[in-house]
Amino acid sequence: MDRRCRCGRRRVDLAFIEAAKAPPFTTSKTLRNSRGMSGELQKAADFYEDLHWGIPPKAVKRAKVPRTPKALAELGELESVVYSTDKNGDGFSNYEHEFGEEGGEKPLLAVDPENKKLHVVGGDYTVEDRGIVD
Repeated sequence: MDRRCRCGRRRVDLAFIEAAKAPPFTTSKTLRNSRGMSGELQKAADFYEDLHWGIPPKAVKRAKVPRTPKALAELGELESVVYSTDKNGDGFSNYEHEFGEEGGEKPLLAVDPENKKLHVVGGDYTVEDRGIVD
């Protein structure tokens, strides 16, 4: 969902996609193959496979995503993100991406004061098949 919002001193576009192993994922039905998958779930499964060097997801789950916040409290510039995943089938590895490497604008890390959830706001990065690019 996209929305314009004043966050700290900057006016930025908010785009929220929440994905994690922990909540907010809830599964009423876990799909283990592409039969019966909606177009949106299939697109997410395909993108997962692209990001993980051809390894398909073990399961696809619907997530309950919190409402778009009315306001966010800025924590500061997000310097980097580190995540752990199995991209090539030989076990989990840590991957780190530093923002602003090519002179792009770093995103902000902000928190919703109502539900205390973190949000990554703005920045010049994109997520492509090859990973996070800025």
